[in-house]
Amino acid sequence: MSRKNAKSDQSAELFVKAKLFPIIVIVEFIALVLSFNHNILSLKQSFYNNPYLVLTIVFVSASTFLYYSRLRKKIVKIFLFIAFCLIFAGSVCYHIWGGPSPAPKPDPWRPSHLWHLGSLLLLVLLLMVPIARADTKDVFKIAGFYIDDKRCSYYEDFEEGCVDSQKYRTFRYNQDVRYAFDRGECNGVTGNQPITNLIPLLKKRVERLGRRDLEEYFNTQEKFSRLMTQKGDLFKKIMFTDDEIDRMKSDDVISYGIIKEWLVSCVGVIQPVLTFNIQNTTNQDILITRIVYDVSAVCEIKGGPSGPSYSLETYNHVLKHSIGQQSFSLNPSFKIVKGDISPFSVRLCPQEDEHGLGWVMKIKVYEANGTFQTTEPFQVIMNK
Repeated sequence: MSRKNAKSDQSAELFVKAKLFPIIVIVEFIALVLSFNHNILSLKQSFYNNPYLVLTIVFVSASTFLYYSRLRKKIVKIFLFIAFCLIFAGSVCYHIWGGPSPAPKPDPWRPSHLWHLGSLLLLVLLLMVPIARADTKDVFKIAGFYIDDKRCSYYEDFEEGCVDSQKYRTFRYNQDVRYAFDRGECNGVTGNQPITNLIPLLKKRVERLGRRDLEEYFNTQEKFSRLMTQKGDLFKKIMFTDDEIDRMKSDDVISYGIIKEWLVSCVGVIQPVLTFNIQNTTNQDILITRIVYDVSAVCEIKGGPSGPSYSLETYNHVLKHSIGQQSFSLNPSFKIVKGDISPFSVRLCPQEDEHGLGWVMKIKVYEANGTFQTTEPFQVIMNK
């Protein structure tokens, strides 16, 4: 190809880009506007010819979109659906009784019109059921909940309620720990091994305090047992404080595990710790912000204390020994990443300073946008 022909082709290409392309775009835009106008006129004509059909299609489409939308609050969905119903009903009534029409105004009480109205009202009622029941249960699920026997001295059973003969899943304080504590021993498959593991930690503590003279009271398992049961004041001086135990959770995890095993198996952690496994079924992170204890019955089983108790940190909720709902916020909120299953725990502390308290209840777990899941009914029986 000659240089002259190449220049000629380049000039033609520049002409197309600079001159013809804008013209083509303008023509296409005009055609699109005309087509849109034609569709609007066709839709308008369709509405005049078949008003009930067009209104019904729009109403059903809007309701379907609302049902499958990602709005999580049921009350918002119901409010929007009621608004759709009012607009729909108003449009139908306006067309029958007062709307402009090129034809002579029809008799609004004609049987055919009444049949149309009855059919449309039936459609509204049928659509209202799934919209009203749509409480977005798929936001999260309670994959399971259980008593955390590694953090409290409780076990799970299935027995009759403390106020009726119905059987409930029951979380009951392990009285064997109480009896073991009275003897200065431990309860569990490892026997008194938790005491043996604890003694070296106590030796380091009294040495750090400059009180090595106290070692003679607990340097063997037998002496430590007598210390637990007979010398309560001295026992408090030797044992770790609550603040020291709390610091161990982050500073010395191994020592904290040894103390925790001793507390659960030998002393008795009398506040039950419930752990929930929450499954996030959405494709975004969610926040669990609130728990409601729905207490249907309370009872009291007489008895006495099992000795000193130590708190093991989690969400701490002070529960009243009364019937009704008791709501507690989770501070900070518990975050669950998308598609994950994550556990969190709550520790129940009775407001009343009594023993043998029992509750029959369900627990509602709330997500930040107001959706919730409810556990099965269960009962908690504390230390007698």
